[in-house]
Amino acid sequence: MRIETRCKIVAVAVALATGLAVAGCSKVSNASGGAAAASNSWTVPGTFRWSEFSDPKNLNPMLNSGTPTLDLSMFIFSWAVRYDGKARPVPDALSEIPTVANGDVSKDGLTLKYKLRTNLKWQDGPPVTCDDLKFTWQVVMNPHNNVTTTDGYKDIAGIDCRDPHVAVIHMKRLYAPFLQQFWGINGNAPIMPAHLLAK
Repeated sequence: MRIETRCKIVAVAVALATGLAVAGCSKVSNASGGAAAASNSWTVPGTFRWSEFSDPKNLNPMLNSGTPTLDLSMFIFSWAVRYDGKARPVPDALSEIPTVANGDVSKDGLTLKYKLRTNLKWQDGPPVTCDDLKFTWQVVMNPHNNVTTTDGYKDIAGIDCRDPHVAVIHMKRLYAPFLQQFWGINGNAPIMPAHLLAK
Protein backbone atom coordinates (compact mmCIF):
# COMPACT_ATOMS: atom_id res chain seq x y z
CA MET A 1 0.00 0.00 0.00
CA ARG A 2 1.33 3.38 -0.91
CA ILE A 3 2.06 6.03 1.69
CA GLU A 4 -0.49 8.41 0.12
CA THR A 5 -3.26 5.81 0.44
CA ARG A 6 -2.34 5.09 4.07
CA CYS A 7 -2.40 8.80 4.90
CA LYS A 8 -5.84 9.17 3.31
CA ILE A 9 -7.20 6.18 5.29
CA VAL A 10 -5.77 7.53 8.55
CA ALA A 11 -7.17 11.01 7.80
CA VAL A 12 -10.65 9.59 7.12
CA ALA A 13 -10.50 7.46 10.30
CA VAL A 14 -9.44 10.47 12.40
CA ALA A 15 -12.19 12.63 10.88
CA LEU A 16 -14.79 9.92 11.49
CA ALA A 17 -13.67 9.40 15.11
CA THR A 18 -13.68 13.16 15.74
CA GLY A 19 -17.17 13.47 14.24
CA LEU A 20 -18.52 10.66 16.41
CA ALA A 21 -16.90 12.11 19.53
CA VAL A 22 -18.39 15.55 18.86
CA ALA A 23 -21.82 14.04 18.12
CA GLY A 24 -21.67 12.14 21.42
CA CYS A 25 -21.15 15.41 23.28
CA SER A 26 -24.05 17.18 21.57
CA LYS A 27 -27.34 17.93 23.32
CA VAL A 28 -30.14 15.78 21.94
CA SER A 29 -33.72 17.03 21.77
CA ASN A 30 -36.90 15.06 21.73
CA ALA A 31 -39.75 15.47 19.24
CA SER A 32 -41.24 18.38 21.20
CA GLY A 33 -38.02 20.36 20.83
CA GLY A 34 -36.99 20.16 24.51
CA ALA A 35 -34.13 18.29 26.10
CA ALA A 36 -34.20 14.51 25.80
CA ALA A 37 -36.09 12.71 28.52
CA ALA A 38 -33.90 11.22 31.26
CA SER A 39 -35.61 7.86 31.00
CA ASN A 40 -34.82 4.82 28.96
CA SER A 41 -36.07 1.26 28.76
CA TRP A 42 -34.01 0.13 31.76
CA THR A 43 -34.79 3.09 34.05
CA VAL A 44 -37.92 2.63 36.14
CA PRO A 45 -38.70 5.42 38.63
CA GLY A 46 -38.78 4.08 42.19
CA THR A 47 -36.88 0.91 41.26
CA PHE A 48 -33.49 0.16 42.79
CA ARG A 49 -31.17 -2.06 40.78
CA TRP A 50 -28.12 -3.82 42.19
CA SER A 51 -25.46 -5.71 40.28
CA GLU A 52 -23.48 -8.67 41.61
CA PHE A 53 -20.88 -10.91 40.01
CA SER A 54 -23.19 -13.93 40.39
CA ASP A 55 -26.71 -14.79 41.44
CA PRO A 56 -27.31 -15.44 45.15
CA LYS A 57 -28.05 -19.08 46.00
CA ASN A 58 -30.86 -17.78 48.26
CA LEU A 59 -31.65 -14.60 50.19
CA ASN A 60 -31.19 -16.06 53.68
CA PRO A 61 -27.72 -15.18 55.00
CA MET A 62 -28.10 -17.80 57.75
CA LEU A 63 -28.10 -20.53 55.10
CA ASN A 64 -25.67 -19.01 52.64
CA SER A 65 -22.57 -16.95 53.38
CA GLY A 66 -21.83 -16.07 49.75
CA THR A 67 -20.99 -12.47 48.93
CA PRO A 68 -24.10 -11.79 46.79
CA THR A 69 -26.40 -13.01 49.58
CA LEU A 70 -24.62 -11.00 52.27
CA ASP A 71 -24.53 -7.89 50.07
CA LEU A 72 -28.26 -8.08 49.33
CA SER A 73 -29.12 -8.89 52.96
CA MET A 74 -27.84 -5.44 53.91
CA PHE A 75 -30.92 -4.02 52.13
CA ILE A 76 -33.41 -6.56 53.48
CA PHE A 77 -32.60 -7.20 57.14
CA SER A 78 -31.74 -5.26 60.26
CA TRP A 79 -28.43 -5.93 61.95
CA ALA A 80 -27.48 -5.02 65.52
CA VAL A 81 -24.56 -2.90 64.31
CA ARG A 82 -23.03 -1.81 61.04
CA TYR A 83 -19.58 -0.40 60.41
CA ASP A 84 -18.61 3.06 59.22
CA GLY A 85 -15.96 3.89 56.62
CA LYS A 86 -13.22 3.48 59.22
CA ALA A 87 -14.48 0.02 60.34
CA ARG A 88 -15.87 1.39 63.61
CA PRO A 89 -19.12 -0.14 64.89
CA VAL A 90 -22.15 2.12 64.73
CA PRO A 91 -25.63 1.24 65.99
CA ASP A 92 -28.11 -0.03 63.44
CA ALA A 93 -30.97 -1.78 65.27
CA LEU A 94 -29.36 -0.95 68.61
CA SER A 95 -29.75 2.44 70.25
CA GLU A 96 -26.11 2.37 71.41
CA ILE A 97 -23.06 0.13 71.26
CA PRO A 98 -22.89 -2.11 74.38
CA THR A 99 -19.78 -1.37 76.48
CA VAL A 100 -18.58 -1.81 80.05
CA ALA A 101 -18.53 2.00 80.38
CA ASN A 102 -22.26 2.39 79.65
CA GLY A 103 -23.18 -0.64 81.78
CA ASP A 104 -24.37 -2.80 78.88
CA VAL A 105 -21.49 -5.25 79.33
CA SER A 106 -20.91 -6.63 82.83
CA LYS A 107 -17.42 -6.35 84.32
CA ASP A 108 -16.97 -10.12 84.01
CA GLY A 109 -18.18 -10.00 80.37
CA LEU A 110 -20.81 -12.69 80.93
CA THR A 111 -23.91 -10.48 80.74
CA LEU A 112 -24.63 -8.27 77.74
CA LYS A 113 -27.49 -5.84 77.17
CA TYR A 114 -28.65 -5.13 73.66
CA LYS A 115 -30.94 -2.08 73.73
CA LEU A 116 -33.03 -1.88 70.58
CA ARG A 117 -34.18 1.40 69.06
CA THR A 118 -37.77 1.93 70.15
CA ASN A 119 -38.85 3.35 66.77
CA LEU A 120 -37.64 0.38 64.71
CA LYS A 121 -40.39 -1.47 62.84
CA TRP A 122 -40.59 -4.35 60.40
CA GLN A 123 -41.73 -3.53 56.87
CA ASP A 124 -45.22 -4.86 57.70
CA GLY A 125 -45.58 -2.63 60.78
CA PRO A 126 -44.85 -4.52 64.04
CA PRO A 127 -41.94 -3.27 66.16
CA VAL A 128 -38.58 -5.06 66.24
CA THR A 129 -38.32 -6.46 69.77
CA CYS A 130 -36.24 -8.61 72.07
CA ASP A 131 -38.40 -11.57 70.99
CA ASP A 132 -36.92 -11.22 67.49
CA LEU A 133 -33.36 -11.41 68.87
CA LYS A 134 -34.25 -14.44 70.99
CA PHE A 135 -36.04 -16.13 68.08
CA THR A 136 -33.04 -15.58 65.79
CA TRP A 137 -30.72 -17.16 68.38
CA GLN A 138 -33.06 -20.15 68.65
CA VAL A 139 -33.13 -20.53 64.85
CA VAL A 140 -29.33 -20.45 64.70
CA MET A 141 -29.06 -23.08 67.43
CA ASN A 142 -31.77 -25.40 66.07
CA PRO A 143 -29.94 -28.54 64.84
CA HIS A 144 -32.52 -28.96 62.05
CA ASN A 145 -31.40 -25.69 60.44
CA ASN A 146 -28.31 -25.98 58.29
CA VAL A 147 -26.89 -22.58 59.25
CA THR A 148 -23.43 -21.55 58.09
CA THR A 149 -22.10 -21.01 61.63
CA THR A 150 -23.13 -21.17 65.28
CA ASP A 151 -19.94 -19.47 66.46
CA GLY A 152 -20.64 -17.32 69.49
CA TYR A 153 -24.32 -18.19 69.55
CA LYS A 154 -23.47 -21.60 71.04
CA ASP A 155 -21.86 -19.72 73.96
CA ILE A 156 -25.14 -18.02 74.90
CA ALA A 157 -26.77 -19.64 77.95
CA GLY A 158 -30.03 -17.73 77.55
CA ILE A 159 -31.71 -14.46 76.64
CA ASP A 160 -34.14 -12.61 78.93
CA CYS A 161 -36.77 -10.30 77.45
CA ARG A 162 -38.05 -8.39 80.48
CA ASP A 163 -38.49 -5.28 78.34
CA PRO A 164 -39.57 -5.50 74.67
CA HIS A 165 -36.62 -3.34 73.63
CA VAL A 166 -33.89 -4.78 75.87
CA ALA A 167 -32.33 -8.21 75.42
CA VAL A 168 -30.26 -9.41 78.38
CA ILE A 169 -27.86 -12.03 77.06
CA HIS A 170 -26.32 -14.47 79.54
CA MET A 171 -23.10 -16.06 78.34
CA LYS A 172 -21.72 -19.50 79.26
CA ARG A 173 -18.20 -18.15 78.78
CA LEU A 174 -16.45 -15.02 77.57
CA TYR A 175 -16.82 -14.37 73.88
CA ALA A 176 -14.81 -11.33 72.81
CA PRO A 177 -16.17 -10.78 69.26
CA PHE A 178 -19.81 -10.72 70.41
CA LEU A 179 -20.43 -7.35 68.79
CA GLN A 180 -19.33 -8.53 65.34
CA GLN A 181 -21.01 -11.92 65.64
CA PHE A 182 -24.37 -11.53 67.40
CA TRP A 183 -27.01 -10.40 64.92
CA GLY A 184 -24.15 -9.00 62.87
CA ILE A 185 -22.87 -9.44 59.35
CA ASN A 186 -19.94 -11.60 60.51
CA GLY A 187 -22.30 -14.01 62.23
CA ASN A 188 -24.48 -14.33 59.12
CA ALA A 189 -27.60 -14.02 61.28
CA PRO A 190 -29.53 -10.79 60.89
CA ILE A 191 -32.42 -10.08 63.19
CA MET A 192 -35.28 -12.27 61.95
CA PRO A 193 -39.00 -11.40 62.36
CA ALA A 194 -40.42 -13.78 64.97
CA HIS A 195 -43.98 -12.65 64.27
CA LEU A 196 -43.70 -14.04 60.72
CA LEU A 197 -41.32 -16.97 61.04
CA ALA A 198 -42.05 -18.48 64.46
CA LYS A 199 -45.36 -19.91 63.27
